[in-house]
Amino acid sequence: MAWPLIVRTLIGVNRNPRELTGIFRPVPGMRIIGPMVLTQSHMKVLNYVLHVSILAVIWAATSSVFGVAVGAFLARVSDHFLRLAHALIAALAICRSREA
Repeated sequence: MAWPLIVRTLIGVNRNPRELTGIFRPVPGMRIIGPMVLTQSHMKVLNYVLHVSILAVIWAATSSVFGVAVGAFLARVSDHFLRLAHALIAALAICRSREA
């Protein structure tokens, strides 16, 4: 039943273990499955450690830059909303004071 799928997967992993090593970090769910599948490959431990270390640094830098950019964007957007809210509160206060 599932054996042909498992055999095909292991053949693919043994053919390109570095590609799987690069994929399993950003894809949700692969952080658990990826290393377990890679233990069945013929990739040497030192190659795996070096490759994962380099990719971890790249992934950390990329996600940090993306996080800073999104944070700066959200800060600008929230600042505009805050100014708009202050203007609306001031306009509401002026309208209320004229009615009284």
